[in-house]
Amino acid sequence: LRILDQNWLADSAFMCGPEITIADYMGASYVTLADWVDFDFSPYPNVTRWLAAMRARPSWDATHGPWNELVAMIRDQRKQSA
Repeated sequence: LRILDQNWLADSAFMCGPEITIADYMGASYVTLADWVDFDFSPYPNVTRWLAAMRARPSWDATHGPWNELVAMIRDQRKQSA
C-alpha cells in the first residue's frame, strides 16, 4: 500500500495517469478485499482518495452490490458476537 500510495497514486488521479484504466478496476477489486477486516486506509491518503473515486463511479454499486452486502452482514455478525 505504501508503494501504491507514494508511487503510483502520488501525482495522478488513477494508477496509470489522469484517466481511469483497467488497472484501476482490477487494483481496486484487490485492495477493497481489506473491507473484510475493516482495514484502516488513513495512513495512505492517496489510496483513500483513489478508492473514494472508484467507489463513486456509477458502476461500482451495480458490480459490487452483492459483495458490499456480504461485508455488511459479516460486520453485523461481528458486532452481535462482541
